[in-house]
Amino acid sequence: MTIAAVTDSARPRTSADGGPHGAGPRRWARWVTQAAMAAPAGFFAVMMILGLVTPGYDWLARYGSELSLGPLGWIMIADFVALGLVELALAAVLGRAIGDRLSGRVATAAVGLLGAAFVTAGICVTDPARLLAGAHTWHGVVHALMAVVIFFIATPVAGLATARRLRHRRRFARYSALTAVATPALLVATFVSGSLLGLTERIVIAVALTWLTSLAVVLHRANLG
Repeated sequence: MTIAAVTDSARPRTSADGGPHGAGPRRWARWVTQAAMAAPAGFFAVMMILGLVTPGYDWLARYGSELSLGPLGWIMIADFVALGLVELALAAVLGRAIGDRLSGRVATAAVGLLGAAFVTAGICVTDPARLLAGAHTWHGVVHALMAVVIFFIATPVAGLATARRLRHRRRFARYSALTAVATPALLVATFVSGSLLGLTERIVIAVALTWLTSLAVVLHRANLG
């Protein structure tokens, strides 16, 4: 069974006024998936550009979250929030597509959790050069917890649940399972990477964002209704 079959979009239906039933939801789903294909790359690009133009910031050795501090910090905060809102919308589309089974509902909840965590991480800025190690303000603590949620909980659970629900798409299922394993492992590697902490963190961020982009592509190609 394909995602298109799950959405039951193949059978033309009409509404009470004679128009195509579900045309609005289909259009909305395509808009969301298009945004979700672009948002992760946009997030990463903004983070990299800010890292290059922020005075005194070494992107190879410092967390990306530290870009939320200082005069240009509002840009990174908006970057977090925008990505989170897009992923929350993607979760709604995902639920419509594969929420008919438990694995699909788990995947939907995990992607929604990931989106909410990005929004929260943007609002609750990190403490300078601390993140998970010794956050000393309430918002720094919350930000650190969101990093744990994103990379240790939401992405692994979403990847595994999606792999289970879409196991008939073997390549994407294997890729999803690999992402679920690689993301927490790479985050652990970040904590012991010393002077390359920033570089290693960006690798794990790229892994998670690439999978989210791929998920959006799969949903977009399914012509969801």
